[in-house]
Amino acid sequence: MVQTEGYSLDAPKEKLRRYAEYKNLEITGEYCDAGKSGKSIKGRPAFQQMMEDVASQKDDVSYVLVFKLSRFGRNAADVLKSLQLLLDYEVNLVSVDDAIDSSTQGGPIPYGYRKEEDGLVQYPSEAEIVKLIFDMYLQDGMLATTIVWYLNDNGFTRMVKGKVSPFKYDFVTTVLDNPVYCGKIFYNRRTNSKEQKKQNRDVMEIQGSREPILSVEQWEQVQQKRKANSVRHKKVDEPDRVSILSGLVKCPVCGAGMIASKNKHINKNHGGYYKILHYYSCENARKQNGMTCKFRHTYNQYKVDNAVLEMIGKLFTVPSFKKETGRDSG
Repeated sequence: MVQTEGYSLDAPKEKLRRYAEYKNLEITGEYCDAGKSGKSIKGRPAFQQMMEDVASQKDDVSYVLVFKLSRFGRNAADVLKSLQLLLDYEVNLVSVDDAIDSSTQGGPIPYGYRKEEDGLVQYPSEAEIVKLIFDMYLQDGMLATTIVWYLNDNGFTRMVKGKVSPFKYDFVTTVLDNPVYCGKIFYNRRTNSKEQKKQNRDVMEIQGSREPILSVEQWEQVQQKRKANSVRHKKVDEPDRVSILSGLVKCPVCGAGMIASKNKHINKNHGGYYKILHYYSCENARKQNGMTCKFRHTYNQYKVDNAVLEMIGKLFTVPSFKKETGRDSG
């Protein structure tokens, strides 16, 4: 099925038809509310007819194609209800311009699943690791970092682009924050908040049609703990400090970004702390990232930052550079 809304329809229709042809999908019907507003489903008879055809399982359709999700509907309650009805009848929504496909949860296939004709199915070996990550995180005193250490210290690995890779902190936190594992699908969840408000794009949550890896209750318990652990405390040490080259300085061995770190040690003899030392170290040499790089050397942040700033300052004395940057007053 193809659904469009009247606002210069020719181009969207053609794109939808080309998409269907590219995906080898047979178009069983086109529904167009020319000149109708998308603010309310009640004023869109073609849209209502499409939903009735879905509910009656006419033509046994598997997909509804729309040009933009915002053209599918602008009233959040109506859109949510319509999306849920589609999934209840195992009909996937594809928003071509937004690159959203409900059969793959609107993005890359999440770890723990594989894509098949009927949608996402659990991949047993990965699904077990997902369960382990969630189970461990709910244990007292357990943090994402300690889960990473446990997985790597006990021989767990994952495949990344066809290669064996260790578990990393960012991977574990991404798993913990992903609602797909409890069967939820979010639309507009990744939209920039300011842009979302500007376009009145509400975050919509619906229940997916596939078998979840964990319960909604467990996922919500994890989110509560994640929220409690993410409370940021006010910076006590140099609150205005900015590490200007964090991630820009590259490791000479693996090429990964070298990130800002600091050493803060208690002075047991005189009380208080020794002077805090700031430095750059390879992110891949850290235990929380699997220690895949053997480069353990660190660079003093003060010396590196000042050396770079000095070189940048000298560039402004070069006539050609001053001209290209608009600093040539002549």
